[in-house]
Amino acid sequence: MPNPLKKKLQLKRLNSAIQAKAKIKANTSLSSVKNPAVAAAAGGGGRRDDWGSFERSQAKLALRHVSLQPVLSAEHSTRPSKVKVVRMWKLREEARRNKSIEKRKSFDIWRKLFELFSSAAAAITAPFVRRTRPHPFARASVLQTHSPSTVRSRVRRRRARVSSAPNLYYGSIEQLQKILGLDEDASPDRDVIFLALDLEWERKGIRRKITEIGITTLRMSDIVGVEPGAWLRGWKEKMEHVHIVTHACTDASYAMSSSLFAKNSLYMTRSAASAYVQNLVTTLLSSTTTTPPPTPMTSPRIIVVGQSVWTDIVALRYDRSFRLHLPNMLKRKTSSSSSSDSDPSSATTTTNTPNSPFYIFDTHKLALSASASGGQFIGGLRLASIALNLGIEAQYRTPRTDTRQALQDFVHYGSDPLVGMDLKGCHNASNDAAYALMTMLLLGLRWREFVGSDGVRAGKVWEQTGGLVADVGDGGGGGDAGAGGTFGENEKSSKEKKLLSWREWLGQTLRGCFRVEK
Repeated sequence: MPNPLKKKLQLKRLNSAIQAKAKIKANTSLSSVKNPAVAAAAGGGGRRDDWGSFERSQAKLALRHVSLQPVLSAEHSTRPSKVKVVRMWKLREEARRNKSIEKRKSFDIWRKLFELFSSAAAAITAPFVRRTRPHPFARASVLQTHSPSTVRSRVRRRRARVSSAPNLYYGSIEQLQKILGLDEDASPDRDVIFLALDLEWERKGIRRKITEIGITTLRMSDIVGVEPGAWLRGWKEKMEHVHIVTHACTDASYAMSSSLFAKNSLYMTRSAASAYVQNLVTTLLSSTTTTPPPTPMTSPRIIVVGQSVWTDIVALRYDRSFRLHLPNMLKRKTSSSSSSDSDPSSATTTTNTPNSPFYIFDTHKLALSASASGGQFIGGLRLASIALNLGIEAQYRTPRTDTRQALQDFVHYGSDPLVGMDLKGCHNASNDAAYALMTMLLLGLRWREFVGSDGVRAGKVWEQTGGLVADVGDGGGGGDAGAGGTFGENEKSSKEKKLLSWREWLGQTLRGCFRVEK
Protein backbone atom coordinates (compact mmCIF):
# COMPACT_ATOMS: atom_id res chain seq x y z
CA MET A 1 0.00 0.00 0.00
CA PRO A 2 1.56 3.33 -0.98
CA ASN A 3 2.44 5.66 1.82
CA PRO A 4 0.75 9.09 1.31
CA LEU A 5 3.17 10.83 3.65
CA LYS A 6 6.08 9.62 1.57
CA LYS A 7 4.50 11.03 -1.59
CA LYS A 8 3.99 14.37 0.12
CA LEU A 9 7.62 14.48 1.22
CA GLN A 10 8.81 13.63 -2.28
CA LEU A 11 6.73 16.40 -3.76
CA LYS A 12 8.04 18.80 -1.16
CA ARG A 13 11.64 17.88 -1.96
CA LEU A 14 11.02 18.22 -5.68
CA ASN A 15 9.48 21.66 -5.25
CA SER A 16 12.39 22.77 -3.12
CA ALA A 17 14.81 21.52 -5.76
CA ILE A 18 13.01 23.39 -8.51
CA GLN A 19 13.07 26.58 -6.45
CA ALA A 20 16.78 26.20 -5.75
CA LYS A 21 17.45 25.59 -9.44
CA ALA A 22 15.53 28.71 -10.42
CA LYS A 23 17.50 30.73 -7.89
CA ILE A 24 20.82 29.50 -9.26
CA LYS A 25 19.68 30.15 -12.80
CA ALA A 26 18.76 33.73 -11.93
CA ASN A 27 22.11 34.41 -10.30
CA THR A 28 24.25 32.71 -13.01
CA SER A 29 25.15 34.67 -16.15
CA LEU A 30 25.02 33.12 -19.62
CA SER A 31 28.77 33.49 -20.09
CA SER A 32 29.52 31.31 -17.07
CA VAL A 33 28.22 28.26 -18.92
CA LYS A 34 31.05 28.44 -21.44
CA ASN A 35 33.64 28.61 -18.65
CA PRO A 36 35.56 25.29 -18.41
CA ALA A 37 35.96 25.62 -14.63
CA VAL A 38 32.23 25.89 -14.11
CA ALA A 39 31.62 22.99 -16.45
CA ALA A 40 34.12 20.88 -14.54
CA ALA A 41 32.46 21.75 -11.22
CA ALA A 42 29.14 20.74 -12.70
CA GLY A 43 30.49 17.28 -13.55
CA GLY A 44 31.43 17.91 -17.13
CA GLY A 45 35.09 16.81 -16.62
CA GLY A 46 36.45 19.91 -18.37
CA ARG A 47 34.29 19.23 -21.33
CA ARG A 48 31.96 21.86 -22.88
CA ASP A 49 28.40 20.71 -22.41
CA ASP A 50 25.08 22.00 -23.60
CA TRP A 51 22.48 23.82 -21.51
CA GLY A 52 20.39 20.69 -20.79
CA SER A 53 23.22 18.79 -19.17
CA PHE A 54 24.02 21.82 -17.03
CA GLU A 55 20.41 21.99 -15.79
CA ARG A 56 20.43 18.31 -14.90
CA SER A 57 23.64 18.64 -12.93
CA GLN A 58 22.35 21.66 -10.98
CA ALA A 59 19.11 19.84 -10.16
CA LYS A 60 21.07 16.88 -8.80
CA LEU A 61 23.12 19.14 -6.56
CA ALA A 62 19.98 20.93 -5.25
CA LEU A 63 18.18 17.63 -4.63
CA ARG A 64 21.14 16.29 -2.69
CA HIS A 65 21.20 19.47 -0.57
CA VAL A 66 17.48 19.18 0.19
CA SER A 67 17.69 15.49 1.08
CA LEU A 68 20.18 16.28 3.82
CA GLN A 69 17.67 18.61 5.61
CA PRO A 70 15.32 17.10 8.27
CA VAL A 71 11.66 16.76 7.37
CA LEU A 72 9.20 19.18 9.15
CA SER A 73 12.02 20.82 11.07
CA ALA A 74 11.64 24.11 12.86
CA GLU A 75 13.50 27.22 11.84
CA HIS A 76 17.24 27.16 12.72
CA SER A 77 16.84 23.63 14.11
CA THR A 78 18.04 20.21 12.95
CA ARG A 79 15.49 18.21 14.95
CA PRO A 80 12.18 17.35 13.27
CA SER A 81 9.09 18.78 14.99
CA LYS A 82 6.08 16.72 16.04
CA VAL A 83 3.12 16.53 13.70
CA LYS A 84 -0.18 17.63 15.34
CA VAL A 85 -2.83 15.03 14.65
CA VAL A 86 -6.49 16.18 14.49
CA ARG A 87 -9.19 13.54 14.40
CA MET A 88 -11.73 13.96 11.66
CA TRP A 89 -14.62 12.82 13.84
CA LYS A 90 -13.87 15.68 16.26
CA LEU A 91 -14.03 18.20 13.43
CA ARG A 92 -17.35 16.76 12.24
CA GLU A 93 -18.79 16.82 15.78
CA GLU A 94 -17.77 20.45 16.33
CA ALA A 95 -19.31 21.52 13.02
CA ARG A 96 -22.52 19.65 13.86
CA ARG A 97 -22.68 21.32 17.30
CA ASN A 98 -22.26 24.83 15.85
CA LYS A 99 -24.98 24.17 13.31
CA SER A 100 -27.42 22.99 15.99
CA ILE A 101 -26.73 26.10 18.10
CA GLU A 102 -27.54 28.39 15.16
CA LYS A 103 -30.75 26.49 14.46
CA ARG A 104 -31.80 26.77 18.12
CA LYS A 105 -31.20 30.54 18.17
CA SER A 106 -33.25 31.13 15.04
CA PHE A 107 -36.04 28.92 16.40
CA ASP A 108 -36.17 30.92 19.67
CA ILE A 109 -36.42 34.19 17.74
CA TRP A 110 -39.32 32.96 15.62
CA ARG A 111 -41.05 31.48 18.67
CA LYS A 112 -40.89 34.80 20.54
CA LEU A 113 -42.22 36.69 17.52
CA PHE A 114 -45.09 34.22 17.21
CA GLU A 115 -45.99 34.60 20.90
CA LEU A 116 -45.89 38.41 20.61
CA PHE A 117 -48.21 38.57 17.60
CA SER A 118 -50.49 35.88 19.04
CA SER A 119 -50.97 37.86 22.25
CA ALA A 120 -51.55 41.04 20.23
CA ALA A 121 -54.19 39.34 18.09
CA ALA A 122 -55.86 37.90 21.19
CA ALA A 123 -55.93 41.34 22.81
CA ILE A 124 -57.63 42.81 19.73
CA THR A 125 -60.27 40.15 19.20
CA ALA A 126 -61.09 39.38 22.83
CA PRO A 127 -63.04 41.86 24.98
CA PHE A 128 -61.13 43.90 27.54
CA VAL A 129 -61.00 42.15 30.91
CA ARG A 130 -59.48 43.81 33.93
CA ARG A 131 -56.41 41.90 35.04
CA THR A 132 -56.32 40.55 38.55
CA ARG A 133 -53.78 42.06 40.90
CA PRO A 134 -52.20 39.29 43.01
CA HIS A 135 -50.18 41.79 45.07
CA PRO A 136 -51.05 45.41 45.91
CA PHE A 137 -47.54 46.58 45.04
CA ALA A 138 -47.06 44.56 41.83
CA ARG A 139 -48.83 45.28 38.56
CA ALA A 140 -50.27 42.43 36.51
CA SER A 141 -48.38 43.44 33.37
CA VAL A 142 -45.09 43.26 35.28
CA LEU A 143 -45.91 39.80 36.59
CA GLN A 144 -46.57 38.49 33.10
CA THR A 145 -43.61 39.99 31.26
CA HIS A 146 -40.75 39.69 33.79
CA SER A 147 -39.06 36.90 35.71
CA PRO A 148 -40.08 36.14 39.32
CA SER A 149 -36.82 37.53 40.68
CA THR A 150 -37.39 40.83 38.88
CA VAL A 151 -40.94 41.03 40.23
CA ARG A 152 -39.74 40.36 43.78
CA SER A 153 -37.06 43.05 43.55
CA ARG A 154 -39.58 45.59 42.22
CA VAL A 155 -42.03 44.71 44.98
CA ARG A 156 -39.31 45.30 47.57
CA ARG A 157 -38.44 48.66 46.02
CA ARG A 158 -42.09 49.76 46.04
CA ARG A 159 -42.46 48.73 49.66
CA ALA A 160 -39.31 50.61 50.60
CA ARG A 161 -40.46 53.73 48.74
CA VAL A 162 -43.86 53.68 50.42
CA SER A 163 -42.51 52.89 53.88
CA SER A 164 -39.75 55.52 53.66
CA ALA A 165 -42.32 58.18 54.56
CA PRO A 166 -44.42 57.49 57.67
CA ASN A 167 -48.02 56.65 56.90
CA LEU A 168 -49.24 59.46 59.13
CA TYR A 169 -47.85 61.93 56.56
CA TYR A 170 -50.15 60.70 53.78
CA GLY A 171 -53.72 61.85 53.40
CA SER A 172 -56.60 59.68 52.26
CA ILE A 173 -59.28 60.41 49.70
CA GLU A 174 -61.81 61.04 52.49
CA GLN A 175 -59.62 63.76 53.96
CA LEU A 176 -59.11 65.30 50.52
CA GLN A 177 -62.84 65.49 49.88
CA LYS A 178 -63.40 67.09 53.28
CA ILE A 179 -60.84 69.79 52.54
CA LEU A 180 -62.36 70.49 49.12
CA GLY A 181 -65.84 70.63 50.62
CA LEU A 182 -67.08 67.75 48.48
CA ASP A 183 -68.23 65.78 51.50
CA GLU A 184 -71.83 66.30 52.53
CA ASP A 185 -71.00 66.92 56.19
CA ALA A 186 -67.89 69.11 55.69
CA SER A 187 -67.26 72.65 54.54
CA PRO A 188 -64.18 73.78 52.57
CA ASP A 189 -61.08 74.47 54.63
CA ARG A 190 -60.05 78.03 53.80
CA ASP A 191 -56.68 77.84 55.56
CA VAL A 192 -55.18 75.15 53.34
CA ILE A 193 -52.70 75.85 50.55
CA PHE A 194 -51.86 73.04 48.14
CA LEU A 195 -48.19 73.09 47.13
CA ALA A 196 -47.37 70.73 44.24
CA LEU A 197 -43.66 69.95 44.03
CA ASP A 198 -41.60 68.25 41.36
CA LEU A 199 -37.84 68.06 40.81
CA GLU A 200 -35.62 67.06 37.93
CA TRP A 201 -31.99 66.12 38.47
CA GLU A 202 -28.97 64.94 36.52
CA ARG A 203 -26.11 62.75 37.60
CA LYS A 204 -22.79 64.61 37.78
CA GLY A 205 -20.13 62.04 38.55
CA ILE A 206 -21.27 60.08 41.60
CA ARG A 207 -23.78 62.70 42.78
CA ARG A 208 -27.20 63.78 41.57
CA LYS A 209 -27.63 67.51 41.24
CA ILE A 210 -31.03 69.21 41.09
CA THR A 211 -31.48 70.92 37.72
CA GLU A 212 -35.17 71.97 37.78
CA ILE A 213 -37.69 72.85 40.48
CA GLY A 214 -41.38 73.11 39.69
CA ILE A 215 -43.86 74.50 42.22
CA THR A 216 -47.59 75.02 41.69
CA THR A 217 -49.74 76.50 44.46
CA LEU A 218 -53.49 76.70 44.93
CA ARG A 219 -55.15 78.50 47.84
CA MET A 220 -58.41 77.08 49.09
CA SER A 221 -59.53 80.60 49.97
CA ASP A 222 -59.44 81.44 46.24
CA ILE A 223 -61.66 78.56 45.09
CA VAL A 224 -64.23 78.49 47.89
CA GLY A 225 -67.55 79.28 46.22
CA VAL A 226 -66.04 78.89 42.72
CA GLU A 227 -67.41 76.17 40.45
CA PRO A 228 -64.79 73.82 38.99
CA GLY A 229 -66.19 74.33 35.51
CA ALA A 230 -65.60 72.10 32.53
CA TRP A 231 -62.42 70.06 32.98
CA LEU A 232 -61.51 72.08 36.11
CA ARG A 233 -61.02 75.30 34.14
CA GLY A 234 -62.47 77.38 36.96
CA TRP A 235 -59.92 76.07 39.45
CA LYS A 236 -56.96 76.01 37.07
CA GLU A 237 -57.19 79.77 36.63
CA LYS A 238 -56.43 80.22 40.35
CA MET A 239 -53.18 78.23 40.24
CA GLU A 240 -49.79 79.94 40.50
CA HIS A 241 -46.73 78.38 38.86
CA VAL A 242 -43.01 78.74 39.54
CA HIS A 243 -40.28 77.19 37.39
CA ILE A 244 -36.62 77.35 38.46
CA VAL A 245 -33.76 76.12 36.27
CA THR A 246 -30.36 75.86 37.97
CA HIS A 247 -26.91 76.24 36.47
CA ALA A 248 -26.40 72.47 36.73
CA CYS A 249 -28.84 71.88 33.85
CA THR A 250 -27.02 70.90 30.66
CA ASP A 251 -29.80 72.15 28.35
CA ALA A 252 -31.25 75.12 30.20
CA SER A 253 -32.73 76.80 27.12
CA TYR A 254 -34.85 73.75 26.25
CA ALA A 255 -35.96 73.31 29.86
CA MET A 256 -37.08 76.94 30.05
CA SER A 257 -38.85 76.94 26.69
CA SER A 258 -40.73 73.66 27.28
CA SER A 259 -42.63 75.00 30.29
CA LEU A 260 -46.36 75.22 29.46
CA PHE A 261 -47.71 76.82 32.66
CA ALA A 262 -45.05 79.12 34.13
CA LYS A 263 -44.98 82.47 32.33
CA ASN A 264 -41.32 83.20 33.11
CA SER A 265 -38.77 80.55 34.05
CA LEU A 266 -36.08 81.60 36.52
CA TYR A 267 -32.42 80.76 35.80
CA MET A 268 -30.16 80.94 38.86
CA THR A 269 -27.47 79.16 40.80
CA ARG A 270 -28.28 76.25 43.07
CA SER A 271 -27.64 78.23 46.26
CA ALA A 272 -29.88 81.05 45.02
CA ALA A 273 -32.57 78.50 44.16
CA SER A 274 -32.38 77.12 47.70
CA ALA A 275 -32.88 80.58 49.18
CA TYR A 276 -35.75 81.27 46.76
CA VAL A 277 -37.61 78.09 47.72
CA GLN A 278 -37.14 78.79 51.42
CA ASN A 279 -38.45 82.34 51.06
CA LEU A 280 -41.40 81.09 49.01
CA VAL A 281 -42.43 78.58 51.68
CA THR A 282 -42.00 81.19 54.41
CA THR A 283 -44.16 83.66 52.48
CA LEU A 284 -46.89 81.08 51.99
CA LEU A 285 -46.87 80.19 55.67
CA SER A 286 -47.14 83.81 56.74
CA SER A 287 -49.93 84.69 54.30
CA THR A 288 -52.43 81.99 55.19
CA THR A 289 -54.46 84.15 57.59
CA THR A 290 -57.82 84.90 56.00
CA THR A 291 -60.07 87.89 56.59
CA PRO A 292 -63.04 85.93 57.97
CA PRO A 293 -62.35 83.86 61.08
CA PRO A 294 -60.70 80.62 59.95
CA THR A 295 -62.35 77.29 60.50
CA PRO A 296 -61.03 74.98 63.24
CA MET A 297 -57.63 73.63 62.29
CA THR A 298 -58.23 70.07 61.07
CA SER A 299 -55.30 69.99 58.63
CA PRO A 300 -51.93 71.75 58.27
CA ARG A 301 -51.81 75.04 56.46
CA ILE A 302 -49.63 73.75 53.60
CA ILE A 303 -50.21 70.35 52.01
CA VAL A 304 -47.54 68.99 49.67
CA VAL A 305 -48.82 67.33 46.50
CA GLY A 306 -46.93 65.27 43.93
CA GLN A 307 -46.32 61.96 42.22
CA SER A 308 -44.11 59.95 44.62
CA VAL A 309 -43.28 63.31 46.13
CA TRP A 310 -41.37 61.89 49.10
CA THR A 311 -38.35 61.25 46.84
CA ASP A 312 -38.34 64.95 45.92
CA ILE A 313 -38.54 65.95 49.59
CA VAL A 314 -35.58 63.71 50.38
CA ALA A 315 -33.61 65.14 47.43
CA LEU A 316 -34.14 68.68 48.74
CA ARG A 317 -32.89 67.61 52.15
CA TYR A 318 -29.71 65.78 51.12
CA ASP A 319 -28.56 67.93 48.21
CA ARG A 320 -25.50 69.84 49.41
CA SER A 321 -26.60 73.12 47.85
CA PHE A 322 -30.14 73.04 49.30
CA ARG A 323 -30.33 71.27 52.67
CA LEU A 324 -34.06 72.04 52.95
CA HIS A 325 -36.00 69.79 55.33
CA LEU A 326 -39.52 70.58 54.24
CA PRO A 327 -41.36 68.52 56.93
CA ASN A 328 -39.58 70.39 59.72
CA MET A 329 -40.37 73.74 58.10
CA LEU A 330 -44.08 72.88 57.91
CA LYS A 331 -44.22 71.32 61.38
CA ARG A 332 -42.59 74.34 62.99
CA LYS A 333 -45.15 76.71 61.50
CA THR A 334 -48.05 74.40 62.31
CA SER A 335 -47.08 74.08 65.96
CA SER A 336 -46.63 77.84 66.39
CA SER A 337 -49.79 78.87 64.56
CA SER A 338 -52.20 76.46 66.21
CA SER A 339 -51.09 77.07 69.78
CA SER A 340 -53.61 78.46 72.22
CA ASP A 341 -53.19 80.85 75.16
CA SER A 342 -54.44 78.35 77.68
CA ASP A 343 -52.09 75.54 76.69
CA PRO A 344 -49.07 76.73 74.65
CA SER A 345 -47.56 73.23 74.45
CA SER A 346 -50.67 71.62 73.00
CA ALA A 347 -49.58 72.14 69.37
CA THR A 348 -46.17 70.57 69.94
CA THR A 349 -47.81 67.59 71.56
CA THR A 350 -50.17 67.22 68.61
CA THR A 351 -47.45 67.12 65.96
CA ASN A 352 -45.56 64.35 67.77
CA THR A 353 -48.52 62.07 68.42
CA PRO A 354 -49.51 59.31 65.97
CA ASN A 355 -52.70 61.26 65.19
CA SER A 356 -50.79 64.33 63.97
CA PRO A 357 -52.18 66.09 60.88
CA PHE A 358 -51.12 64.86 57.47
CA TYR A 359 -49.46 67.14 54.98
CA ILE A 360 -48.82 64.99 51.87
CA PHE A 361 -51.21 63.99 49.09
CA ASP A 362 -49.39 61.49 46.88
CA THR A 363 -51.19 60.90 43.58
CA HIS A 364 -49.55 57.48 43.22
CA LYS A 365 -50.83 56.36 46.63
CA LEU A 366 -54.30 57.74 45.92
CA ALA A 367 -54.35 55.93 42.57
CA LEU A 368 -53.43 52.68 44.34
CA SER A 369 -56.43 53.17 46.61
CA ALA A 370 -58.66 53.89 43.62
CA SER A 371 -57.41 50.77 41.84
CA ALA A 372 -58.08 48.65 44.91
CA SER A 373 -61.61 50.12 45.09
CA GLY A 374 -62.47 49.11 41.53
CA GLY A 375 -61.01 51.83 39.32
CA GLN A 376 -59.21 50.86 36.12
CA PHE A 377 -56.03 52.64 35.05
CA ILE A 378 -54.99 51.85 31.48
CA GLY A 379 -51.25 52.19 31.04
CA GLY A 380 -50.12 51.71 34.64
CA LEU A 381 -49.88 54.13 37.55
CA ARG A 382 -47.50 56.71 36.15
CA LEU A 383 -48.61 60.34 36.36
CA ALA A 384 -49.60 60.60 32.69
CA SER A 385 -51.70 57.42 32.82
CA ILE A 386 -53.53 58.50 35.99
CA ALA A 387 -54.30 61.94 34.55
CA LEU A 388 -55.47 60.52 31.22
CA ASN A 389 -57.74 57.93 32.85
CA LEU A 390 -59.27 60.59 35.08
CA GLY A 391 -60.08 62.76 32.03
CA ILE A 392 -57.60 65.61 31.90
CA GLU A 393 -58.43 68.22 29.28
CA ALA A 394 -57.71 67.27 25.65
CA GLN A 395 -55.36 70.18 25.02
CA TYR A 396 -52.76 68.53 27.27
CA ARG A 397 -52.83 65.19 25.42
CA THR A 398 -50.43 64.08 22.73
CA PRO A 399 -49.48 60.77 21.05
CA ARG A 400 -46.77 58.88 22.86
CA THR A 401 -43.27 59.05 21.38
CA ASP A 402 -42.10 55.78 22.95
CA THR A 403 -43.41 53.35 20.33
CA ARG A 404 -42.12 50.29 22.19
CA GLN A 405 -44.05 51.08 25.37
CA ALA A 406 -47.09 52.06 23.30
CA LEU A 407 -47.03 48.64 21.61
CA GLN A 408 -46.77 46.90 25.00
CA ASP A 409 -49.78 48.86 26.27
CA PHE A 410 -51.62 47.95 23.08
CA VAL A 411 -50.90 44.24 23.68
CA HIS A 412 -51.97 44.39 27.35
CA TYR A 413 -54.98 46.73 27.18
CA GLY A 414 -56.26 46.38 23.62
CA SER A 415 -57.50 49.13 21.32
CA ASP A 416 -58.57 51.62 23.99
CA PRO A 417 -58.55 55.33 23.00
CA LEU A 418 -56.09 56.09 25.82
CA VAL A 419 -53.52 53.55 24.63
CA GLY A 420 -50.60 55.31 22.98
CA MET A 421 -51.41 58.72 24.52
CA ASP A 422 -49.22 60.86 26.77
CA LEU A 423 -49.14 64.31 28.38
CA LYS A 424 -47.49 67.27 26.69
CA GLY A 425 -44.19 68.44 28.13
CA CYS A 426 -43.60 65.55 30.50
CA HIS A 427 -40.36 65.46 32.53
CA ASN A 428 -40.45 69.23 32.87
CA ALA A 429 -40.59 70.16 36.55
CA SER A 430 -43.16 72.94 36.14
CA ASN A 431 -45.44 70.86 33.90
CA ASP A 432 -45.27 67.78 36.13
CA ALA A 433 -46.09 69.83 39.23
CA ALA A 434 -49.15 71.34 37.53
CA TYR A 435 -50.26 67.94 36.23
CA ALA A 436 -49.90 66.44 39.72
CA LEU A 437 -52.10 69.13 41.27
CA MET A 438 -54.75 68.76 38.54
CA THR A 439 -54.67 64.97 38.97
CA MET A 440 -55.24 65.30 42.72
CA LEU A 441 -58.21 67.62 42.14
CA LEU A 442 -59.64 65.20 39.56
CA LEU A 443 -59.30 62.33 42.03
CA GLY A 444 -61.21 64.26 44.68
CA LEU A 445 -63.88 65.46 42.26
CA ARG A 446 -64.49 62.25 40.27
CA TRP A 447 -63.74 59.61 42.88
CA ARG A 448 -67.26 58.24 43.31
CA GLU A 449 -67.90 58.06 39.58
CA PHE A 450 -64.49 56.61 38.77
CA VAL A 451 -64.62 53.71 41.23
CA GLY A 452 -68.37 53.16 40.86
CA SER A 453 -70.11 50.49 38.85
CA ASP A 454 -71.11 52.97 36.12
CA GLY A 455 -67.61 54.33 35.62
CA VAL A 456 -67.56 53.80 31.84
CA ARG A 457 -70.66 55.91 31.24
CA ALA A 458 -69.42 58.58 33.66
CA GLY A 459 -66.10 58.68 31.81
CA LYS A 460 -67.83 59.24 28.48
CA VAL A 461 -69.94 62.03 29.95
CA TRP A 462 -66.84 63.68 31.37
CA GLU A 463 -64.97 63.42 28.06
CA GLN A 464 -67.80 65.04 26.11
CA THR A 465 -69.04 67.68 28.56
CA GLY A 466 -66.30 68.13 31.17
CA GLY A 467 -68.80 67.71 34.00
CA LEU A 468 -70.14 65.07 36.35
CA VAL A 469 -73.11 62.87 35.54
CA ALA A 470 -75.21 64.46 38.29
CA ASP A 471 -74.47 67.98 37.07
CA VAL A 472 -75.20 67.12 33.44
CA GLY A 473 -78.46 65.41 34.41
CA ASP A 474 -79.56 68.50 36.31
CA GLY A 475 -78.63 70.73 33.41
CA GLY A 476 -75.62 72.26 35.16
CA GLY A 477 -71.93 71.85 34.69
CA GLY A 478 -72.28 71.53 30.95
CA GLY A 479 -72.09 75.19 30.02
CA ASP A 480 -68.82 74.60 28.22
CA ALA A 481 -69.98 71.43 26.54
CA GLY A 482 -69.58 72.94 23.12
CA ALA A 483 -65.94 73.65 23.86
CA GLY A 484 -65.49 70.08 25.01
CA GLY A 485 -66.90 68.69 21.80
CA THR A 486 -63.45 68.78 20.27
CA PHE A 487 -62.73 65.50 22.03
CA GLY A 488 -66.24 64.04 21.68
CA GLU A 489 -67.36 61.23 19.47
CA ASN A 490 -68.59 63.48 16.66
CA GLU A 491 -65.78 66.03 16.53
CA LYS A 492 -62.46 64.29 17.05
CA SER A 493 -59.20 66.04 16.44
CA SER A 494 -57.09 65.14 13.42
CA LYS A 495 -54.34 63.59 15.57
CA GLU A 496 -56.77 61.24 17.27
CA LYS A 497 -58.36 60.26 13.95
CA LYS A 498 -54.93 59.30 12.63
CA LEU A 499 -54.20 57.36 15.81
CA LEU A 500 -57.48 55.46 15.64
CA SER A 501 -56.96 54.62 11.96
CA TRP A 502 -53.49 53.33 12.82
CA ARG A 503 -54.98 51.09 15.53
CA GLU A 504 -57.61 49.73 13.14
CA TRP A 505 -54.98 48.96 10.49
CA LEU A 506 -52.76 47.17 13.02
CA GLY A 507 -55.71 45.18 14.32
CA GLN A 508 -56.74 44.04 10.85
CA THR A 509 -53.16 43.07 10.02
CA LEU A 510 -52.77 40.97 13.16
CA ARG A 511 -56.14 39.31 12.67
CA GLY A 512 -55.12 38.33 9.15
CA CYS A 513 -51.81 36.85 10.30
CA PHE A 514 -53.17 34.79 13.20
CA ARG A 515 -56.44 33.04 13.78
CA VAL A 516 -57.48 33.47 17.37
CA GLU A 517 -60.46 31.50 18.64
CA LYS A 518 -62.84 33.55 20.68
